[in-house]
Formats: sequence, C-alpha cells, structure tokens
Amino acid sequence: MLTYRQTPPIPALGGIVARFSQRRCREAQRHVPAFDLPARLDRFIEFYLGEPVRVGTGAESPRAVPEVVLVAPHTRPGKRLQMLGDVDTFTIHFEPTGLHRLFGLPLQGLADHALAAPDALGTAVLRLRDRLAQAPDFDARVACATAWLGQRLAAARPADGLDALVATRLTPGMGPAAATDHGRVALWARQLGWSERHLHRRFIERTGLPPSLHGRLLRFQSLMQAHARAPASPLTQLALEAGYFDQSHCIRDCRAFTSQPPGAFLAAWPDLGRP
Repeated sequence: MLTYRQTPPIPALGGIVARFSQRRCREAQRHVPAFDLPARLDRFIEFYLGEPVRVGTGAESPRAVPEVVLVAPHTRPGKRLQMLGDVDTFTIHFEPTGLHRLFGLPLQGLADHALAAPDALGTAVLRLRDRLAQAPDFDARVACATAWLGQRLAAARPADGLDALVATRLTPGMGPAAATDHGRVALWARQLGWSERHLHRRFIERTGLPPSLHGRLLRFQSLMQAHARAPASPLTQLALEAGYFDQSHCIRDCRAFTSQPPGAFLAAWPDLGRP
C-alpha cells in the first residue's frame, strides 16, 4: 500500500517552504502502475531513498531519474511516472518564490524541466540525502531537512512586495481572484511602483512562469482540489467555484493541461496515490 504523509514547516521557513512530504510502500506489492502527470505548479526538491523511480514520455521508455531532483513548474502534460519496487521518497515543497528567495536561483527557462539537484544547488543536497536515508522516521527526516534549510536562512533574500503579492493573491482555492488578466497585472504593477514589463520579468525570474500562465495553472489546481474535497459535486459547480467562466472554458484548460476531458481525468486522479 502506498502511504503519504505531509507536514507544514516551522514558522521560520514560512513564505519559503510550503510543506514536507513522504511517500512509502514497504509491503509485498512490488509494482505501482505508471501514470501520466498533468501540468502542475509544483516547485520542489525530491529525494529518492528507495528503489528507482522512472520518468519518460508516452513515446519513450521511462528512464531512471537521479537520486535528488529539482523540479520546476510544468506547463503541459506528457511525462509518465513509474515507481518500481519499494517506494521511498521525501520531498521539500517550496512556495512559488521560495526557491529564488532561499537559493537565489532564477527560475526563468526552467519550466517543464527536472534537473539533477546537485547541478543547480551544489553537492550539499547529496549529503542531505544520505542523512534522510539514515533517519528512522518521517519526523526525523523533517528535522534533518529543516536544519539544512535553516542554515541558508541568513543569506535568503528578504521578501518584498512581489513575494507578498504572490503569497496572498495567488494561492490555490482563491477562485476568480487567482486569475491574472492584463488589467489585474497592470493594477499590481501600479501598487508596487513598477512598470508592467519589470513586474512580468521579475515574476518569471522568481516563479518560472509568466503571470497569465501561472494564473491558469492555479485555477486548474483549484479545480483539482475542489474535486478532491467534494468528488460527487457536478463539474459545472466545481468549475465556477474554481474561477472558470463556464464549463467549455474548464474543458479547454483541462485538455491543455492533462490531454483529457475533465470527467476522465478527475475520475482517475484520486486513485493515483496523491492527496
């Protein structure tokens, strides 16, 4: 059985780390079926502590991923995840601008990519992986990761107006407020005292995506979360609550982000071992 645990960070890491999570499967069942990943906003470092995890596209055989990967937002579907044998992963999930703040890592150009984490963040992540592998349980792993991240806090970039805007105005479940049309971006630029061009450039640097695409993915993520909370609710109701203008608008985004109509995707998604 595939089990999932998660916990929020300590207050000192607020605004940088969203949560820590772990997936494990230690029973006799040695195979978790492959499944296709949708587009997603996640920004995380994932540590593979068990047997190999394989990722590929529908047109190629999945290949083993590095022991530690840095994953940026993905704007289109097509990656297939396959877990073979015992599963044991530990993940540090970051707030939208958290990677940039903590590591000074510019995210422009990283969308739709997963990198070997040592190439982007240095070999210290490999030492952390060794400590995580030796930790006796989830709480001990969280303590190891918290200590490692805490060592970098003193050099972290302080939050500014754009970080606060992303954190308070662009969060899952905000419905129509999550949309980022031109008028809203222009308003934010005036509030920050920036030009729209400067805001657009800084937004991509810190989140990996332009505001409009970030908003579309956020709205779709809100739909997924609404369905997880109320799987029996009609799609039309869920779409309106997530901020879609109508059902056809929702269907277009779902096909763009999953390659499937909403009904087919949402019916399968809860069975994939994700919260």
